[in-house]
Parts: sequence; structure tokens; C-alpha cells
Amino acid sequence: MPNSMKSKNIKNRYDVRGFSIIEALITLFVLGLIGTVGLVLYNSHRRDVTTNNSACPSIPTNSVNKIRSESLLQKPPSLPTGYTCQNQLAGSEDLSMIVALNDPNQAAMEQFTQNVTNPSSPEYRHYLTSQETDSEFGTPQTEVTPVVNWLNTYGLPTTYDGFNSLNTTGTVAEFDNAFKTTIYQVKRADGSEAYANLTPLYVPNSLAKSIEGVVGADNLIQFQPE
Repeated sequence: MPNSMKSKNIKNRYDVRGFSIIEALITLFVLGLIGTVGLVLYNSHRRDVTTNNSACPSIPTNSVNKIRSESLLQKPPSLPTGYTCQNQLAGSEDLSMIVALNDPNQAAMEQFTQNVTNPSSPEYRHYLTSQETDSEFGTPQTEVTPVVNWLNTYGLPTTYDGFNSLNTTGTVAEFDNAFKTTIYQVKRADGSEAYANLTPLYVPNSLAKSIEGVVGADNLIQFQPE
């Protein structure tokens, strides 16, 4: 991508149906970086919790040493105080996950966001539609396709959601096989049921640079509406 971006025609770039400046920025920042930002927010709720994974039955302790063609993607979450591990989650259970992709164009997008709000910039208020944002700053298709193909080989139907994220669905057994992990049943402190991958997530070495992380391998944290 060139270091200086060409000025966009405001009539073509601005959504004439009524986007305000703030809404346009939300489109650029939040939607454009949904994979990375969502992953950061998701993991931020896990800080300062007490590890209680030792209570879980039959968690393999030496699987890392046996894996040579895979790269560590994500460490397992720690169980908060009062949470207890049950048995492995039934392989037939259905799950949905979001695979966040690395964004090689993040620096360029941040620069554009600064320009579009800078009155002295030629790109001031020359907004992009969501499709244009993804086309110009999203993960290249050459990196998206191999990840989709890899997930498909494990029976996980996957679609590119735009903004550097993939939506994928399948059974627990299929996710366990794809990410070389084990998902367990967990009981929360209030007695409600949850699940969590209590072993790490792995991806093929060839895809390690393309994948940022996974959201949905556990549902330990319950987000409460404010």
C-alpha cells in the first residue's frame, strides 16, 4: 500500500443516508478492528483470577512436547474462584466461535482514521463505507482462504465476516480436533453451567502468522448488561 493515500471523493465515500462523524469513526475503529479489539476485551476480563485447573480430571500435561507441526495460539483460561471443572464436554455439542485474523494493514488504517478527522488533511471527512474499509484495510484474501480451507477440513463451515474475522460453527469434537485442545464442562460459582478449553489451542505452523486468536472457546465470563 502506498505511504500516502489518494484523496477519496466525498460524494462516493460519504454515506448520504445520515452517518455522523462519530458513527463513521465507530465504523472505522470498532468494526474495522473487531477481531483484534474483541479479542483484547474478551481476554481482559480474565486478569487477576485464581487458577483452579488442577481440579479437572484427566487433563493431559505433556501434550505440548508431542506437538511438532503446530504453533501455540492461545493459552487456556484460568478458572475463577468458586468455579469447578466437571467432565469433558460431550463431543456432539454444537459451538460457534470467531477466529480473529491478524491485520497487516492496521498501521495504514490508523493513519487514515487520523487523516479523516484532520481538517488540514486532503482526506478530511472522506469517509469509507464498511465494504471499502474492509477492501482497503482488511486481511488479504490470500491469508483468509488458507485459514478457511483448514477449518473446513475439520468439518467446520466457515465464513469471512469482514473486518478481519471468521465465523465458524461445529461440534465440540470438531473444534477439539482442529485446535488440538480439550473442552470441559465447568460449573460456575452460582451453580450455572459453562464450558472452557482447559488445554491450549494450537494451529498449523503455516497459519500461525495469520491468526490472532479465538473467541468462543469458553464462556466462563458472563457479561451483564449495565
